[in-house]
Amino acid sequence: MDEKIIIEGRKGKAHTVRWAILAVSGFVISPILFSLDFVEWMIIPPAWISIVCLLLSVFSIIMMIVELLYKNVSIVVTDKRVYGTTAWGRRVDLPLDMISAVGTSAMNGITVSTPSGVIKFKHITNDNSVHSAISKILLERQEKAKVPTTASPAQTVVNPTSAEELKQFKELLDSGVITQEEFDAKKKQLLGL
Repeated sequence: MDEKIIIEGRKGKAHTVRWAILAVSGFVISPILFSLDFVEWMIIPPAWISIVCLLLSVFSIIMMIVELLYKNVSIVVTDKRVYGTTAWGRRVDLPLDMISAVGTSAMNGITVSTPSGVIKFKHITNDNSVHSAISKILLERQEKAKVPTTASPAQTVVNPTSAEELKQFKELLDSGVITQEEFDAKKKQLLGL
């Protein structure tokens, strides 16, 4: 398969260690602050500060889990397909003609829509560049589809509504309501000749 890589999504830096330090320090500081409840000169009661520290610790643990979940996410855009790894290590390979739309989402994410669903790639630092590259490919494909091909008269396809109209005009011609010239002009118009 001779394909050219257009762009590769770069993974964001993991801050798992930072989140772990914040979580541990929150759990350590919280009981200490809670035990200082007897200090009355503080503006904010230490119990409230302790609760905030616990909440920050819980938030830090959640962020560590999210980072671990998305640590192996990758996306590569080529001139033939988009492939990579999503959360939970799910590998995807999408031919370009199967992609119907592309978007961005929270957490530096790229969403790629296909007839079978939406695939999300999160924590991509160059998410806007990847989005632009896929959008450009989709627009080029759309422009190619718009280019009309020259068809011979034998290949002209008459849609059902045009066929019905033509039949009605033939009946009008046969009954003498319109002339042969009017019928021929309308026939050319309906057939696109």
